[in-house]
Amino acid sequence: MLDMEIPPIASPFISAKRDVLNGVIAGREVDPDLRWRLRYTRVMNRLLGPLRYLEERYYDDKVRQVEIAEPPVMIIGHWRSGTTHLHYLMDQDPRFASITNVEAAGSSALFVLARWLEKLGGILPTMRRPMDNLPVGVDMAQEEEFAVASRSDTAMYFHWMYLRHTREIFERTVLFENAPAAAEEYAALHKFILQQATMLHDKPILLKNPPSTGRVALLTRLYPGAKFIFLHRDPYQVFRSTRHLYEKMENTYAVQRLSPRERDDTVLYVYGRIMQRYLDERSQIPAGQLVEVSYDELDRDGLGTLRRIYETLGLPGWAQAEPHFKSYLASQQDYQKNKHRDDPEVYRMVNEVAGPVFDAFGYERRGEAPARAVAAAG
Repeated sequence: MLDMEIPPIASPFISAKRDVLNGVIAGREVDPDLRWRLRYTRVMNRLLGPLRYLEERYYDDKVRQVEIAEPPVMIIGHWRSGTTHLHYLMDQDPRFASITNVEAAGSSALFVLARWLEKLGGILPTMRRPMDNLPVGVDMAQEEEFAVASRSDTAMYFHWMYLRHTREIFERTVLFENAPAAAEEYAALHKFILQQATMLHDKPILLKNPPSTGRVALLTRLYPGAKFIFLHRDPYQVFRSTRHLYEKMENTYAVQRLSPRERDDTVLYVYGRIMQRYLDERSQIPAGQLVEVSYDELDRDGLGTLRRIYETLGLPGWAQAEPHFKSYLASQQDYQKNKHRDDPEVYRMVNEVAGPVFDAFGYERRGEAPARAVAAAG
């Protein structure tokens, strides 16, 4: 099977509804040397227009009538905290279904196109994520945020195109600051995406979505019985790895560039705000519906950590799923993680925003921590 890195033209935004894409583009500047990416996205978007029309005409109303029989299980946590690894691992449980790459990217044409492409998963190339070299085959698990982006500008991930607008997009689509209509629209679209997945798979849905770390209160109201798995990781490691993520995504999807200082400021701002929002809202999750897991714990003892997750959340089917988990973990033993150097300046920057995280999860402050940690929210 062909194995390749995601090419820059494989934009997940080409399937967005035309009015959604036009609304995101309107009034936002594009760096001259990256205009080709936007032109490509717009041309492909127009070509997919007839398929989106057929989907809306023949399937959307049917999807809205689907009952989500069981509340979802949601993996949350800041980017680069191990959420993808846990998602791929738990997706081995045959009781669950996950939204796949092709379903997420093609939600606006799911039943007329995407589900048929998914059947070709065995012969299509398995691409590699640019930030960590993990596989992203068309039939592998993906974040629902991309599916929401195909139908609404309330998805955060349009910031991968417009990196200099990340704060503005993040505040509106994750924190919903001064944007109650955006929160309502996002909730409706999120439910619709789960109805699509239920109609397609007829199984309980396993989700993984880092932006949902800042939407716990909304999602708890939307799905009262939902189970949450929150992953946390050493803040210094998260910062270094997320900075690397931004660099790679800029080279893949962006139509705007960030300077190194702008990138660091953006990463720190989002980290501080979303982690504080989670800490503020986690108490709204009913007892028995939340388990918090460290990246180190998952990395050190994957099977034991999974057992604790299943026991804490009361998830059924452990005996049937355990052999699948063991097989997958064995297949990952040779995976090589990215390496990042220690840097006193990283300690200083992270210490300024990560005080609540150090305190909540017991991570050691390094370097010269300030006398009083200051949250990114100011």
